[in-house]
Amino acid sequence: MKKSTLLILIAFCTLGSFCNKENSDPPPPPPPVEPTPVDTLGVGWSKIVTSGKDGFADIFFQNNLTGYAIGKSLYKTVNGGVTWDSILSLNSRGGLNLSVTLNGTVYFVDNETDSNVFKSTNGGNSFVAVDAKMPKLYDVFFVNDNIGFCTSNTPSGRLLRTKDAGATWVEVLSSNSGIPYYSSLFFISTDSGWVSFNDRLYRYNASLNVLTKSNGTYGDISSIFAVSEDVVYACTRNGDVFKSVDRGQNFSFIKYFPNEGAFVDVHFISDRIGYVAANHKIYKTTDGGASWTTEVTIINSMIVELHFTDASHGWACGTNGLLLRFVQ
Repeated sequence: MKKSTLLILIAFCTLGSFCNKENSDPPPPPPPVEPTPVDTLGVGWSKIVTSGKDGFADIFFQNNLTGYAIGKSLYKTVNGGVTWDSILSLNSRGGLNLSVTLNGTVYFVDNETDSNVFKSTNGGNSFVAVDAKMPKLYDVFFVNDNIGFCTSNTPSGRLLRTKDAGATWVEVLSSNSGIPYYSSLFFISTDSGWVSFNDRLYRYNASLNVLTKSNGTYGDISSIFAVSEDVVYACTRNGDVFKSVDRGQNFSFIKYFPNEGAFVDVHFISDRIGYVAANHKIYKTTDGGASWTTEVTIINSMIVELHFTDASHGWACGTNGLLLRFVQ
């Protein structure tokens, strides 16, 4: 009697245990391990490490070897961007835009001194301040060794010109567009160029000394690039890219690139090959902007500016000391 009772109890417990296993939920699987994001660099692109951790606002090359990048300090390379040296410490707010002529004269405007264009004729070894007699200077662009332009973000937006390599500057026109927060310049020749003040685009004819406004407004314009007298591209800070085929009279929307408030820059090598930098990425077109592919993705920096000397040599700069080099 005791044995049979014991056997029944064992069988009951065994069955209960089996039922419990059948009814219990299996433990949840561990969460998937997310891959660590990494930079993606297209063929020919490389990332350069510098000590400029505060980031760069502009980059410009005189030729395939000598170039400059500006931020809280001015940096220079003489080997195509492989290595960089800090040659000038700037004020707390840093430099804004720079331009380098074919003979190697370096110009830049900074974010604090307002009325000065800074100039070096000895490869950046020393700089002199040239008083442009206009506050809130923003962008500078030299067409050749002597003729250059700069913008002033004062009420109405001013365009200034020099004909003597920056020794003197003369206000040539006002846009009457209200107080611009920022502006951009690009000149295709000494006689013809484009300038933006906030959301308005203008073409400047130096022979007639007139500023002709493009039709429409386009958002806050951060970059202009002219492929020819007829074909002009413009980018806005929100990531819109526009194209004109009638000398800037009308611009048509061609592409939107997601952006987070950084400057969007555009640079074309030919009428078909061009690049746009927006946020963490660089995009490329080989058909004049009809289609685009992603060339570069940088995880921890925003790309601010692009510069190419030809189809095989290009550079980019951005936040957190970012410098990129393209050689093909």
